Amino acid sequence: MAKRPPKGSALKVLLIRFSAIGDCVIAGHAANDLRHTYPDAELSWAVEDRCAGVISTSLVRKLVLPRRRWRAKGDLKTLFEQYRWLTSFRKFGFDYGFDLQGHSKTAWCLRLSGAKKRLSVHGTDVVANRLNPVLVDPLLDEVHAVESSRRLVNALLPIEHVRSDFLPGSPQVRNPRLVTLCIGAGHPLKVIPPETLVAVGRTLASEGFEVVYLGGPEDQLDAPAGTTNLAGKTTLEESINWVRKSAVHIAGDTGTGHIAAAVGTPLVSIWGHMPLDRYYPYGEEVTVLNANGIPADVSVAEIVHAAKRWLP
Repeated sequence: MAKRPPKGSALKVLLIRFSAIGDCVIAGHAANDLRHTYPDAELSWAVEDRCAGVISTSLVRKLVLPRRRWRAKGDLKTLFEQYRWLTSFRKFGFDYGFDLQGHSKTAWCLRLSGAKKRLSVHGTDVVANRLNPVLVDPLLDEVHAVESSRRLVNALLPIEHVRSDFLPGSPQVRNPRLVTLCIGAGHPLKVIPPETLVAVGRTLASEGFEVVYLGGPEDQLDAPAGTTNLAGKTTLEESINWVRKSAVHIAGDTGTGHIAAAVGTPLVSIWGHMPLDRYYPYGEEVTVLNANGIPADVSVAEIVHAAKRWLP
């Protein structure tokens, strides 16, 4: 078992999870545990720009990877810029570094960070598994992903588990008549059919509820009359606050679903193809509708019925 550092020691810890939004929320539980256990530690998190908005600066220092700009340029000069970005971490003098993602890109980030002690989850490729020490734990791929992140950190730094709202933004007064729905998802097998989302919104709006659709710039939906479509019109931080003040949030296996679970907003999750026991939204007020893992097989009536459990 790892020994707890002596009291008063100013730990410097690097967490690496570049993406995606939901996965960063899942990893955030371990970061929250670290902040709770070591309140004076210097915690840093390496993350892609598109996901950085889900990480609170009150929790960690954000080391933001400008992925959008690098992908747009894609030239040799960009490779040198990436290398300089990765090696710049050495100036922080990290005592510990943890790769919570296990890709070759995150493995290089950890390897070049200069962290005195490094540890990674099992990588997705040979390169990732050879660049850093990998935690050997037979349960790591069996328990929920939140617990996997905690087990990784706990292998080097004992942490105490705590449940609290660790996402950016501020507490919101819950609107008992507000229902938010997430339009998109990061994988086709996670997407709720648009016609289902439209029908659910139309039904709830007809009963006097305020219905707001959330999503990214790429998420398209012809929202029904009497509802509001904010897809592409809010920042990630603003979307978090919309979820916070909702009476219930409806989403597929996507970022806002994990956000709702983390901040304590009742959630109706229409699950997709991922293993439910490993990745279900980690919260206490969660209803998962999992009809064969195919979102299109979940009916409008089922979703509305589940949502009304949390509505007046």
